[in-house]
Amino acid sequence: MKRNKFHHICTLVVSSWRSHLSVRLVSSFFLLFTAIICITLFLFYRKSNQIIRQNHTDYINAQFDQCDINMSRFSEKIDLASRSIAGDARLQETNVYFKGSEVNKLMQARYFFQQSQQIMLDYPEITSVVYVDKGGWSMICSPNENSYMNKDTNTLAWLLDSSLYRQAVSAKRSLVWHSGYSSKQFSTLYISPKNYENLISAARYVNTGVLLINVHEEDVYALFDMMNCYDDESIMLMDLDGKAMFRSQEDSNISSLTEAALQSSASQKLIRFNAGRSQISCYRLSDFPGWLVYEISSDFSPDQAGILRLTILMLVISCSISLVLAKYFVSKALAPLNQLTQAVSKLSCGEFGLKIPERSSDEIGILEKHFNTMSAKIRALFESQHELEQQKRKYEIESLRYQINPHFIYNTLNTIKWMALANNQNNIADCTTALGDFLKPVFRDSGTYCLLSEEEKHIQSYITIMNYRFAGKFDYESRIPAQYGNILVMRFMLQPIIENALTHGFSQSPHGKIILDAAEVGGDLLITVLDDGVGINEKQLNTIQNQLSSPDIHSMEFANGETHIGLSNVNCRIKLQYGDQYGIQIHSKYHAGTEVTLRVPISDSK
Repeated sequence: MKRNKFHHICTLVVSSWRSHLSVRLVSSFFLLFTAIICITLFLFYRKSNQIIRQNHTDYINAQFDQCDINMSRFSEKIDLASRSIAGDARLQETNVYFKGSEVNKLMQARYFFQQSQQIMLDYPEITSVVYVDKGGWSMICSPNENSYMNKDTNTLAWLLDSSLYRQAVSAKRSLVWHSGYSSKQFSTLYISPKNYENLISAARYVNTGVLLINVHEEDVYALFDMMNCYDDESIMLMDLDGKAMFRSQEDSNISSLTEAALQSSASQKLIRFNAGRSQISCYRLSDFPGWLVYEISSDFSPDQAGILRLTILMLVISCSISLVLAKYFVSKALAPLNQLTQAVSKLSCGEFGLKIPERSSDEIGILEKHFNTMSAKIRALFESQHELEQQKRKYEIESLRYQINPHFIYNTLNTIKWMALANNQNNIADCTTALGDFLKPVFRDSGTYCLLSEEEKHIQSYITIMNYRFAGKFDYESRIPAQYGNILVMRFMLQPIIENALTHGFSQSPHGKIILDAAEVGGDLLITVLDDGVGINEKQLNTIQNQLSSPDIHSMEFANGETHIGLSNVNCRIKLQYGDQYGIQIHSKYHAGTEVTLRVPISDSK
């Protein structure tokens, strides 16, 4: 169920993406802005992180230097206290006193206690002073006890076998530091476990024994307590062998991580390396025999975490703003296009001539301008087509005016013909026969086209009738080649031309001749009607030629207001049927005759 719902949601999203340009643009701009913002914020976070790390590193280095100074001063103080005890002339002869009587031993021990107590008063960091002689006796001086032990009662005999004792003997007069001891190990009194104190011991070889100066671990730790910046950081002091002298956190595991690094880089002052998610810095102390180790156990300090939260917040806010801005600018940019789309829809529904405001000169403005032009042209074309239809109806109505019942007229003509023959009126019969032949295609044939040879017969019948009317006034000659007889031409397109020639060309002449000719030119058929009549004067000829060449064929009226279909009507029919490149051309000279040429395409009846 959930899968089907998810699939339905995905289908709707994809469908909206494909069908809506605004959705695609908003998504594209949003993704683009988001990518730029993410890259910018990533670079910002990365640079900020580098700055924070660098500042933190510089801060740690400064603290290392300050801790080095503090440890050097502390080491110098302990070394000075150790020297003041070890350099005392009487203490130098301690072994001599302890070889004497018991009184001499007690007096020497008392002197040692006095000197040690004074040292502890001068140096509060010192918790106890211990002397262990290789002869087996020892002395302990602390604020809580003063103890003298011979070789039989010596509780510190274990020190003679310790590494601290051996290191102190090997170091001669140098101070040796050691850790890992507690206050219980340097006391003859009972100390409860909860009162144990961790100590750091400084040992120096004196005469035939070793002098130990013990200090609290917390006093040493206080010297670099300033370095504990965050809870997830730990500090440890290590000796040159990699042993932890003390650590700030008991669960710290940096000693095992840094021992190998310190041994392999013993000559360096500062060592840094990464161990898992921790960054470890090791600093060699100048006047203290050891390393100060500082561990950052988290990838993010509070400052880094703050920068990360700020970056995420900026990302969310920026993405929200980019989405709002993308929707705003896309909707504003698409508003003219939406208006244009609505106008196109209205235009497709028949609102021709619709215009929209042209608000700009950009690409949308160009579209708006072209749309208005196209809309105006479509309206003009529609009106032109409407006018053309009306013109066609006008021609049809005009033609209908001359249509009479064909069967009745044809039967009547036959009756007249037989009546004339019965009364030996052959001329009347011939004229009636010619009129019947002339009207036969009108009555029986309703097609648009006929053969050119049929059109010639039609013209021959018309000339015969007109000669009966005007007593043989007209001569007719057809020069059309026989091979053009099967060419299809428009029906009744020559008769109006012949009629104009007879009516106007020979109106003042006692006799005239009409020649009909045809020729092929450029793939078209040119039919020429030539008469030797009176011709047309120049002014009338220009008027007729302008009317014939006018592109507005719908404005042509019947010639001279006559009711029959005239010269302009034939020209209009040809142009409507074949195109504007076809039609009639007329040439004439006054008192020299007239030549009318009809250009039509060649269409074979086959």
